[in-house]
Amino acid sequence: MPTRRSAMLTLAAGASALVVRPVLAKGNLASNPVRLPELKIDTVNLKYSVTDYELETGKYYFWTISCDDAEEGIQVMAPELFQNSWINQIVANDMVTHTTSLYSIEFGAAGTIQIQFMPIRPGAYAFYSPGFENKGLKGKIIVN
Repeated sequence: MPTRRSAMLTLAAGASALVVRPVLAKGNLASNPVRLPELKIDTVNLKYSVTDYELETGKYYFWTISCDDAEEGIQVMAPELFQNSWINQIVANDMVTHTTSLYSIEFGAAGTIQIQFMPIRPGAYAFYSPGFENKGLKGKIIVN
């Protein structure tokens, strides 16, 4: 008859065997990036050049966002998307920043920012410019 201690050890050993299984991916997931259509922010007419994107989990994307100089201090936010993505790096006017998280980006003048990321969780995610959503600076990203 097994003792309580041996039954607990057997249960613990069985549970750890279930948890320790490796997850294998084929190749370098960050190679061969998909370049999304550039998001151009027109601050004169208050509109985005693209308002809908459809992405897939596990694919590596380059998202280029550019802004004209008409509205200083305009942001682009996609906090839920960035919380559910692996962020590799951000390139702002040829300056590279490595980070593990991102909440928003902000333009202080005309410029271009590229976000290199991989969505890891499906969902519908909004992107927008705070204070300008009702005027047309909003969009959505669907991740399958």
